[in-house]
Amino acid sequence: MKRRDHDDDDEFDNEDALPDFVVKQSSNGVATFLLGLAIGAGLAVLLTPRSGTELRQSFRNAIARKRGRVQRAVREGKAAASEARDDLKQRIAETKAAYRS
Repeated sequence: MKRRDHDDDDEFDNEDALPDFVVKQSSNGVATFLLGLAIGAGLAVLLTPRSGTELRQSFRNAIARKRGRVQRAVREGKAAASEARDDLKQRIAETKAAYRS
């Protein structure tokens, strides 16, 4: 840090008083948000006044809903990938046929 060139003033320059560093932004902001959301939801469930049986049943229901959503997303993903693969095969065949003729 540099000091001002004043003999009677013992203060730092405003620019020099601040540390020089670079803030690195990461691209996992969504993942961090989702992690925070999950932790918050878990704490909310744990801190609600329910009996052990009600809490376990609530967890089972939530897991069953999530499992259904994941299974549906996987099926849709597989169907989309299969469709994209078939489309790509067709385009390759058409391109080969056009190249040979």
